[in-house]
Amino acid sequence: MAAREQQLTAVLAGAERRGEPCPTPQQAMDHLLAPLYFRVILGFGPVTADYTRTLVEDLLRNYAH
Repeated sequence: MAAREQQLTAVLAGAERRGEPCPTPQQAMDHLLAPLYFRVILGFGPVTADYTRTLVEDLLRNYAH
């Protein structure tokens, strides 16, 4: 998880430098990684690019206001 948090932190830092509204790394992990791991570990369906894109879009929509 530490590696994933570092990746998210780097991406979010870039967005913040550009003046874009963005979540904290913890919020991003809660909204992006948690559902992905949940699906994989509990077998609730495949993790597809479309599903992942939807998670990212939902997260960004919440922080675009």
